[in-house]
Amino acid sequence: DLLALSSMSATDLDDWLARDYDVESPVYLFVYSIHDRSSDPRCCRWSVVWPVGPGCVTEDKITAWRHVQLETLADDLGSTVEMHYGYFGAITKTAGPEIAAVRQFRLGTTDLALRKEIERLAHTTPVMDEVEGWSCQDWIKALMRRMAASGVVAESVCNDVLSKACT
Repeated sequence: DLLALSSMSATDLDDWLARDYDVESPVYLFVYSIHDRSSDPRCCRWSVVWPVGPGCVTEDKITAWRHVQLETLADDLGSTVEMHYGYFGAITKTAGPEIAAVRQFRLGTTDLALRKEIERLAHTTPVMDEVEGWSCQDWIKALMRRMAASGVVAESVCNDVLSKACT
């Protein structure tokens, strides 16, 4: 049936891994240390995430996370490699041992519609890696400010989480 085909094409490509069900689910800012330089907050990867899959509201049984983050791209320019950032949409990753070492900051609890709004806002948040000193953290900060302006998270929570993540 045509209606079934059109709804199938609208599903997320990562649904095979873990579906984002229409349930209340916590949303976090994850801060991953890179290269064991955790004392410098600029040496961290930031990601807005939420658990997905069956049982996703039971935090001791999380099997996968939906990540909204920039990806690092390498541009080979002869003898040098120039790094760039890009956003290609949210991705689902299985929950592995690296989650235990992540600094987690809870942004609140959302339903599926608000999580889809986070993904929509991410697509409209500009990537400005041509600006010297700009980083993926700056992109997440801009996204989180858009989330607060749209009512996805409380502005006070956004400011508090950003303050804590930057230390």
